[in-house]
Amino acid sequence: MPKFRYPAPYWKMTPKSKGLIDKTDKVVLSIKYTPDFVAKDGSWIIETKGYIHSHHDFPMRWKLFMDYLMKRGEPLPMLFICRNRRQIEQAIYLIKSQNKEDAKQNYSRAGRGKVRGRSIEDDTGDRELF
Repeated sequence: MPKFRYPAPYWKMTPKSKGLIDKTDKVVLSIKYTPDFVAKDGSWIIETKGYIHSHHDFPMRWKLFMDYLMKRGEPLPMLFICRNRRQIEQAIYLIKSQNKEDAKQNYSRAGRGKVRGRSIEDDTGDRELF
């Protein structure tokens, strides 16, 4: 989201002041979101998140990011939010399947560490991911 000015009355608290400060017509700084891993061709995006309470604003940023992806008019990438190694391996399996419909159908099976009766570890072979 680019920077902008908010022309209507706008009062804001700051860490250094006890009261509100008039920010009317001041520049509101831009926000930027950069995913952790993005395919060179833009076909997939992986965001890794641990359990940290201080990331309470991430769901809002992620929703704004998804909205941005939909509005830009380009093919939509496969999106993954992973919290642990098993989920990352699951995402890699789904990316390697390269067939979004096949990946979508197998997603629920992959959730328990198995896909089509095989463990995800068996599908990654020598662990060379890309």
